Amino acid sequence: MSVSNLRKRLRYVQKSGKRHVALLEDVWSDWDAVEPRWKAKLLHLFEKYGEPANRLPPEQFKSEKRHSSGGRESKEIQVWAFKAFQQRLYGATVEIDGVPTFVCAAYDKKKSNRANSSLLKSVARKLGPYL
Repeated sequence: MSVSNLRKRLRYVQKSGKRHVALLEDVWSDWDAVEPRWKAKLLHLFEKYGEPANRLPPEQFKSEKRHSSGGRESKEIQVWAFKAFQQRLYGATVEIDGVPTFVCAAYDKKKSNRANSSLLKSVARKLGPYL
């Protein structure tokens, strides 16, 4: 699949700086339901992420390891999570129009610190064709 197909399925939440953040359309309704205080915190993290000189601590932006995209041309996809209290946005970085863009492919409201492994595999499957 081409990045132009992906571009049609995205809604940007941060387009400043040298890196952007976008959500897949099917994550948008989850994003709308996030409490305003946590949404504000996540938007602040997205702004910081836009400047590569900023390093976000693991409590805010954490690697969830590599997961297989599955299929014949399977790839190992590095999945990351933006975190604000129990809110998690999972995705990977895809280059879109020459700009590294963190594409959020899943949302989860956590009750524990451990990520849902089937959700992480789902993120890898969704984004694998674009990486």
